[in-house]
Amino acid sequence: MPRVALSVCLAQTKLAEGDVPGATAVMNKADVLARHNTVAPAFRARHAAYRVMFAIRTNDLGAAAEWGKRLSEYSDDLAMEFQQVPPRLRLSIALGQTAEAAQQLAALHEKVTKAGAHGLGITVRVYQALAAGSTSEALSFLSEALRAGEAEGYIRTFADEGKLLAPLLRQALSRGVTPEYTARLLNVIRDEERQNRVAGKASPGGQAPGPLSERELEILRLVEAGLSNRQIAERLVITLATAKTHVHNLSQKLNVRTRTQALARARELKLL
Repeated sequence: MPRVALSVCLAQTKLAEGDVPGATAVMNKADVLARHNTVAPAFRARHAAYRVMFAIRTNDLGAAAEWGKRLSEYSDDLAMEFQQVPPRLRLSIALGQTAEAAQQLAALHEKVTKAGAHGLGITVRVYQALAAGSTSEALSFLSEALRAGEAEGYIRTFADEGKLLAPLLRQALSRGVTPEYTARLLNVIRDEERQNRVAGKASPGGQAPGPLSERELEILRLVEAGLSNRQIAERLVITLATAKTHVHNLSQKLNVRTRTQALARARELKLL
């Protein structure tokens, strides 16, 4: 569905520009669009894949894990690009399951190399650097990725990993690995982090909200409808404690204290 794809592209652009609240609002709208009954399974699968990566890059591992579970339900409908370099492997790295990810990535790199998928091979090498068991091994993978990436002019493959990859990039730079290219990548990451800090200070309370999960969006709409925590629990067939936790998490992500403030903030972000 083109509207879903356009919304995801816009969210990714806003995220790269440092507009986390704007990116979150657009991605939440994409979530709603993706749930429409006219959306084909392949588009829902693609959206779930992008959603995992978006949650990782906004440091919301809870949402990443939730979307990761949903992604597994769409495995048969995933486009080839996501089957070859599954977001689930990147999620495993984010969750600290690096040993398992490293083993799968080694087999995957051999596969994409034989298939001549040069670009995917660069991505796999970056992931291998993040999952490596030692600094020397990580730098070996990253150096290969940098040399190949420089020849192709890759930016986002490295910059999207931001703070996590930056320390390794600095070490690669100190060792003279593609110095001009590596310095450029570090500058992109640094500039985007600065934009994120500025955007965070400009938001109410000085902190940009994290992306809301589909469940939290559902809770938000029930709050807007005036339902109490107990009524929300009954409506969703969950415990009262779980309902309270969802409402609390929702307030934290929106950086507010009351339901009234949450609704006002949600409308400001165009979530309602």
